Amino acid sequence: MNMDPRILAHRNPLRLGALLALVGLVLGLGLAAVWPKTTVVSLAFTVDQRKRQETPDYTYDGYYALQASQLFTDTLISWFGTPSTVAEMYTTAGLPMPKGDANVAAAGFRMKRLSSQVVTARFTAPNATSGQALALAAAKVVEAKTAELGRDAQGDSLFAVTADEPAITTSKLPLATAGLAGLVLGALAAYVLWFAGAEKKKGE
Repeated sequence: MNMDPRILAHRNPLRLGALLALVGLVLGLGLAAVWPKTTVVSLAFTVDQRKRQETPDYTYDGYYALQASQLFTDTLISWFGTPSTVAEMYTTAGLPMPKGDANVAAAGFRMKRLSSQVVTARFTAPNATSGQALALAAAKVVEAKTAELGRDAQGDSLFAVTADEPAITTSKLPLATAGLAGLVLGALAAYVLWFAGAEKKKGE
C-alpha cells in the first residue's frame, strides 16, 4: 500500500527510520539465509622439463630451457580455453557442463601464470565434492595431453606437469554483512520518504 508523503511528513522520523531499518534488517538476514553457497577451487600446475638438448660447448642451455618451459605453460593455459579439452575434463569428472555448453564451461576457468613454470587454474563449483572431482579430472587430462604433446626423437616426454592438491573454499553471504546492509538501506529509505513528505508539505 502506497502512503501519501504528506502523511509520512507528520510522522516521527525516528520511529519511521526504526521501522524501516527493522524491515531492512529482516530482509537482509532472510536473503543471507537463502543465498546459495559459493565453492571456489584453486589448482596449481608445475611444469618440469625432463630432457634438454645436450650442448656441452654452449653456456646458455639453462636460459633456453626456461624459455621452453614458458612457451609450454602458454600451451597449458590455452587448453583451459579450448572447449573440447574442457568438455573432456567434465566428462572425466562425470559432471555436467554449465548450461550444457563447453564454451560456457571454458569461460569459467581463470588462469594465471605465477612464473615460467607455475600456472594456477581457478574456478567455481556447485559444491566441494564436484569441485574436487573436476580438479582431479583437469589434472588427469593435462598430464595426459602433456605426455602426448612433447616428445623427443626417442619418443620420450620432454615435459612433465605436476598438479598440487586443490585448495577448496566454500563461503556464504555473511549474516552480519547482509543484516547491516539491510539496516542501513532501510534507514536510508525512511529518511528519503520522510524528506520527500516534508518537502511536499512545504510546497502546499
